Amino acid sequence: MGYVVDLAAVILGQSEKRAEIIAQNLSNSVTAGYKRSIPFSTLVDRMNIASDEQLPLSVTIDTRPGKLVKTGNPLDLAISGKGFFAVSVAGNINYSRDGRFSLGENGSLVNSAGGVLQDENGRDIVISSASFSVSEDGVISEKGIRHSKIGVFDLRKEDGELNLVGARSFDPANTSEFSLQQGWYEASNVSSGDEMVAMMEILRRAEAGQRIMNVYDDLMGRALSAFGETR
Repeated sequence: MGYVVDLAAVILGQSEKRAEIIAQNLSNSVTAGYKRSIPFSTLVDRMNIASDEQLPLSVTIDTRPGKLVKTGNPLDLAISGKGFFAVSVAGNINYSRDGRFSLGENGSLVNSAGGVLQDENGRDIVISSASFSVSEDGVISEKGIRHSKIGVFDLRKEDGELNLVGARSFDPANTSEFSLQQGWYEASNVSSGDEMVAMMEILRRAEAGQRIMNVYDDLMGRALSAFGETR
């Protein structure tokens, strides 16, 4: 009956991991541009998995857009349609829908995570003041003169999956299937209500796993007691 213990361990282990993911989503429910993580898994034959292996649980990103919020702040930018902003963080390029920018000391546009906004050629965008305009196709103008164009990159392949290179790197491409809205930002696409419902489901699964363990322990206790009485 060892498989019963393995099944219960799978249920409890995956429930814990799912709860961690949901907690992360909830903690970012007010983070601009945040995309919720979705855990999913399939039941497997634990007899074919080494005891020190990680329990199988995959995570995908929900790329559906969040609600657009109007602020009137010219430094706030929202992408309507496909694409992600490219931002430079400590020399690395990250991709984000977070459009709540502030003006850095050198005139760079910095998002809430400290990422510097990049132009279409992957260079830092540096402006002279907050008095600038952004067209729907991402062109920045200062005093009516074209300054640069914001890079908006599509990370998805034709089938809609994220275009990954290796485990954590993307293969981005410039996209024109978007419009930028100045004075707006995209909110997180996390629904606190949906996450709480998912958390309740996880608790029910964990309770089921614990009941399996309790029944198993009870049966083993009875079997050992019966065996002792026959000797």
